[in-house]
Amino acid sequence: WNPVRRTETAEGLTPRSRVRLLRRGVARLNVEGELAVLYHCVDNARDFQGKEEQCLEFDVDYLDAIQHVIDAYPAYTKVQDLPVEGGEEEALELAVVLARAGVIVHRD
Repeated sequence: WNPVRRTETAEGLTPRSRVRLLRRGVARLNVEGELAVLYHCVDNARDFQGKEEQCLEFDVDYLDAIQHVIDAYPAYTKVQDLPVEGGEEEALELAVVLARAGVIVHRD
């Protein structure tokens, strides 16, 4: 049994963990200059509650990996399979940032 973890920590996240977006429409990705900016509304309910969208900024090298997570929803993707140039270590770093922001959920 692999429960879904929706925590704002990355506890237990490994390269073999499977990740997916928290929910459809929770995030959108834009390229702004040399940055990949992930806008998200994790702290808002489905109905707008007055909070502005929050964002996470990444180097554009992470663009494909972040887009992969968005496009794969509702399927899970192994962290180690995220398309980043730095391999498993950088993929795990990306997943940790997304998990701490609450944008993704993960399973073992």
